[in-house]
Amino acid sequence: MKLSKQGFSLIETIVAISIMLIGIVGLYALVPFYLKVVAVNKDRFVASQLAREGIEFVRNIRDSNLLAGNNWNDNLTGCVSGCQMDYNDDAGLSGYTGMSLRIDPSGFYKYEGGLITKYKRKITITSTDPNKELNVEVEIFGLMDSAVFKAVEIIYNWR
Repeated sequence: MKLSKQGFSLIETIVAISIMLIGIVGLYALVPFYLKVVAVNKDRFVASQLAREGIEFVRNIRDSNLLAGNNWNDNLTGCVSGCQMDYNDDAGLSGYTGMSLRIDPSGFYKYEGGLITKYKRKITITSTDPNKELNVEVEIFGLMDSAVFKAVEIIYNWR
């Protein structure tokens, strides 16, 4: 009598299901890691833009001084220990208080009104030659991975 082999044995089926489960579980293990990487990258991107904006505030003050015929570094030399400013701040740079930035319904970051965010911006201005250049350092605190994002730039007296 000849036996014909049809289908899979129980061991072959268990092995095949085990291999598929290992692959599926591996994919699900990557999802939380991927979500964390996305959140950290978003955090760092926002921090980089907030730092860039801080440098632009200092440039704007310098340019406004020059256009008004004032000394190019007026209101820029008192930030050795840190200052803060936002885009709608007519008073210019003020002493750093560690206050968190807020985001308004339009998506702008500022210190007054809107929802409190985790970000804090500290602008520090030092000088090796106050007649020619200022070193601007902007630090952003409150990133998800507890890092501090830092941008540094030298601005010059272009007149």
